[in-house]
Amino acid sequence: MRRIAIIGALMPGLAGCAHMPAQEPRYAALDTILDTEMRELAMPGVSAAMMDHGRLVWTGARGWADAEKNIPVTPGTVFNIASLTKPMTAVVLMQLVERGLLSLDTPMQRYDPSFKDARITVRHVLTMTSEADPPGSSYSYNGNPYGKLNTVIKGITGEELAKAFSTRLIEPLGLEQTSPGSLAVAPHAQGLSAKRIAHYESINAHLARPHHMYGGVQPVMSIPPDPQPNAAANVVSTASDYARFADAVMRGRLLKPETLQVMWTTPATANGNRLPYAHGWFVVDYHGHRLINHYGYYPSAYSAVALIVPERELVFVALSNGGALSGHNGIAGIEGNAMACAVLVRFVDASLPCAPLAAANVAKWRATIVPPRHEMASDPAVLQQYAGLYERSWATPAKVFVDRGRLYWETTAGPFAMTQEATDRFFMKADDRTMVFVRDAAGRVTKVDITFPGDATVYSLPRM
Repeated sequence: MRRIAIIGALMPGLAGCAHMPAQEPRYAALDTILDTEMRELAMPGVSAAMMDHGRLVWTGARGWADAEKNIPVTPGTVFNIASLTKPMTAVVLMQLVERGLLSLDTPMQRYDPSFKDARITVRHVLTMTSEADPPGSSYSYNGNPYGKLNTVIKGITGEELAKAFSTRLIEPLGLEQTSPGSLAVAPHAQGLSAKRIAHYESINAHLARPHHMYGGVQPVMSIPPDPQPNAAANVVSTASDYARFADAVMRGRLLKPETLQVMWTTPATANGNRLPYAHGWFVVDYHGHRLINHYGYYPSAYSAVALIVPERELVFVALSNGGALSGHNGIAGIEGNAMACAVLVRFVDASLPCAPLAAANVAKWRATIVPPRHEMASDPAVLQQYAGLYERSWATPAKVFVDRGRLYWETTAGPFAMTQEATDRFFMKADDRTMVFVRDAAGRVTKVDITFPGDATVYSLPRM
């Protein structure tokens, strides 16, 4: 706990940079909430927004968009919103349903032959019930099947996902700080004008860099996720733009009321129990209040939370370039998310009993933080023994090289420094992975064994 408490001392100005005063006095509590959760969750950076009865009434920002360059987060900072993309995909699909172009009970095989079970329908994938046996009988959150829903959109409209997001959501709502993701791979840009592509790429170029909070106190650049458009993740946006999207959904600007009701209705099991995931959204009745919500989470990179309270006509969105904002609660009920709970208590119902659960989740999250590790000076001559290519069965070979007396691990996003803690043993501050170089009887390095925090799996990469 002390490591987290001293975050402000180790990063001067972090808590206060880009502090935007509340626009109206009654929303000043949101500044307090943001300050508290910034500290409690040791986030490198966070931006948040609230809409109340259709008006953007508050924005706030704290921390760093790029700690190395001392670039602060502002209300206009864009983030990878991770799984907050899923509700956007759901809206596009429900628009197709509304226009009679799609039945949710159509087998996924019609659009994607990789689905081998003919019983799996579009609805099953949308409601996270496609992996049950039989499909639809139980819920299991998995973004991989969901990520294939772009095949449905393309199969019906002929549009790439980026084009569908652009013409059906982003442009109609005037979301000028939202991009469908990287368009660097040519097919993703098909159907978009050169002007629109340039606009989206300019947004992507200003993306907040992902950070890992090493030891709970030091923001270190971490490995970014694949930025390509995906039905499950990777839209880039600001908190206020996404709040406008969520508000537009709630107000029926994108779907008719009857279609919205279907989208926000959770499936029921054979015995009548309601599952937690509707069509692309979590929906829960919490002490008499209907809460529509979703999370976004890339560990040590990005996290997000979006909350809609229809009865109150309230929308709250928060985005971070670290994992803690949603990672401390996983995909459990929204009431266990510390920031969402604080908003619910202050702006929806003061009697809601979510605070103890949220506090417990934060405490568990803190307990997972890896303490700062031992660091030893490296011998540049010895470091050269580790340099080379290491075979990966799932990707191109990994490259290890020495630069200015330090060992680096090359990724598709660039090189990341490795810190030595013992003979042949290194770790990466970017994500706390451990890398042990293994030698043969003659002392030659033959492979590297990699492990990650909380994962007992050893990934062995032979030297090429």
